[in-house]
Amino acid sequence: MRRITLVLAFLVVAAAVLVPGQRDPAYLELGCIDGEGRDRACPPAFAHVVVPDRTKITPWALPQDLAYAAAAAGPEGSGWLLLGLAIAALVTGLWSRGLLGGVRRLMLVLALGVPLCFALFYGSCFLDGRQIRLGPEAADEWVIASLHSQTDHTTGLLSPPNVVRWHFQRGFRVLNVSDRDDVRAGHEAVEFARREGFAPPMLVLVGEEWHVHPDLVLVNVKRARKAHRLLDEDLKETVADVRREGGLVFVAHPWAKLDPRTLDMMLAADVDGAEIVNGVIHGGSLVVEAARRHKKALVGVIDYKYGPHVNAVTLIRMNRARSAVGVVAAVRERDTIVLYAVPGGTTTGAAYEAADLGVTGAAAGLRALFETPRPRRATWLVWLALIAGLWWLTVREPKGEQRGAMSRHQARIVFIACCLIEFALPAGASWEVREIVGTIPVLALLAIAAAVAVPLLAAGHTLAQAERK
Repeated sequence: MRRITLVLAFLVVAAAVLVPGQRDPAYLELGCIDGEGRDRACPPAFAHVVVPDRTKITPWALPQDLAYAAAAAGPEGSGWLLLGLAIAALVTGLWSRGLLGGVRRLMLVLALGVPLCFALFYGSCFLDGRQIRLGPEAADEWVIASLHSQTDHTTGLLSPPNVVRWHFQRGFRVLNVSDRDDVRAGHEAVEFARREGFAPPMLVLVGEEWHVHPDLVLVNVKRARKAHRLLDEDLKETVADVRREGGLVFVAHPWAKLDPRTLDMMLAADVDGAEIVNGVIHGGSLVVEAARRHKKALVGVIDYKYGPHVNAVTLIRMNRARSAVGVVAAVRERDTIVLYAVPGGTTTGAAYEAADLGVTGAAAGLRALFETPRPRRATWLVWLALIAGLWWLTVREPKGEQRGAMSRHQARIVFIACCLIEFALPAGASWEVREIVGTIPVLALLAIAAAVAVPLLAAGHTLAQAERK
């Protein structure tokens, strides 16, 4: 069965190498919305999308391609893909080893796959991705701003200094660090930018994603708000308080679990605007029309947590981007432009539906995987050969007696314990856990996951050997 599995895996990867490259032109279209919520022409001389070179053949081609695919799929899409692999492992295990063998393979795939996906998300932060760049017509008047980003203090994967570096290297000159119900990362990012002395200058603002229903992004604030139940009085009081501090408030991803009436109510109040693009998700014409009715700003953001791509930005005039006061005034007065590169490239698309995210994300991940040219995909076979060799060393029958080998009972305990640890590690990156225990460095979590994988594989090998006997 092992030989059949390896032969099938080799044939699948070999076939994948021969599949023609898939490059969806919709990912390269650049949409543009002015401060009045109107579509406008965006010629390459004003702004364009820069696509990274993914043709280089390197020893790390496959991990890089998988990191791109994970970032494109997102957590929901990656979950669907991982579930598909787990079901395949369960079925093959039931076929060859019975119920216990199938369950063991299922647990092994999930226990190793979850932290592996987590590692791919983290690795994707350090890749070159699609970037929105200003052309000569805009470069002397506008700067690129990111008004919604998160760090490893809450739901992001990078530390505050690395979040600042990530944005600076991709052309941003204004950054609002807006962790969930927390401003510590924002203050840390501001201090780092001041010490680093970026040239050209980069304005870093302290912000917050106020985790209520719906979520609100606060820009240029001094302290965190931690209310988790939004009432009309809370909204009015908070907006007034933020304005006294010299900040502004806009609605985050208003299409997610937010009915049009509530959005109308919030925009009719003192909220300064709403996101129209968040990452690769376009809010649709309903959000545009609501902002127009109430004469409020539209904001394009990445909502950065992980990944290499810059899919949406807000442009602010250069003379206003030199100070927090200027940035706040520009957004509030709708003296901005939203640029975005999302599938479809149009503001007339259907409103976003949360139920479709997992399946469409999985498809986007697979499509991103096959954007890689075929010559580079040939290196996948080298990785498969390496994995096959490690597999053979793990499962081969040893000659003579094994000293220090685990008993079946010990192997069961180690296997279960290691699976539980692997499942628990990604929780250390969740906002809920970090709110209780504090920030846990992502690299520490990945190091623990790699260390636990060794006894997990050894215990799985012992159990498999026991079943053969």
